[in-house]
Amino acid sequence: GEDCKQLTNMGPAFSRFPSWSPDGKWILFDSRPSSQAHLFLVGAGGGPVRQLTSGRFSHVDPVWSPDGKWVYFASNRSGRFEIYRSAA
Repeated sequence: GEDCKQLTNMGPAFSRFPSWSPDGKWILFDSRPSSQAHLFLVGAGGGPVRQLTSGRFSHVDPVWSPDGKWVYFASNRSGRFEIYRSAA
């Protein structure tokens, strides 16, 4: 569409897999600002981006639980990609 608004400006990072919070207020996504991918959060209308994960492992493909209490994602912290759950 022509009526698009850019919500993030992560520089040269590759950002992907946006996931809407159940209440519609937040968008969770993964981005690769360095050699590892991490999870980030931005308001549905844009605004400051908050980094949720860091470290030497990648965290990708985030999704919200239907009740908004949990976030599920893939991480290679065990040496291969497995599914993890974290409190939202």
